[in-house]
Amino acid sequence: MADIPGLYDESEPLLPEDLNAILKFLPQFEHPDCSPGSVVAEEGHFPWFDYSHSVDEFVQSLYQHKFIVIFDWSSWQDEAIEYYNNPERLSNADLPKIRRILTLHVRKERFCEGHLEEMFESGHIVAVLRRLQDIAETCE
Repeated sequence: MADIPGLYDESEPLLPEDLNAILKFLPQFEHPDCSPGSVVAEEGHFPWFDYSHSVDEFVQSLYQHKFIVIFDWSSWQDEAIEYYNNPERLSNADLPKIRRILTLHVRKERFCEGHLEEMFESGHIVAVLRRLQDIAETCE
């Protein structure tokens, strides 16, 4: 499974340029007018969520920059909920936990359409990126 393109072992180190590639999205996502996308409802089809170009690029960058890691994310959901519900816990999350959180949200979207949109709308993705920014600043 480790040879699946875009999925990385959790021990795979990240370089500063990997962090910066993800953090470049933070100002866009913090902007009050930022929208993750919209629901498309076409006659004769089930409605679906159409993500914005920024969100699509963000997800692609997560894969390209080793943030999507191999682990049993479905079994880790209870712990992930704790990071979602408790900002204090998120503020102490380390880089491996941030990678797991982002992996869980991206992978869960494949099985539960609209999950990622909910994480954007709730402010959770911005909070995770702000924590990543704190981590990056301590690594400089």
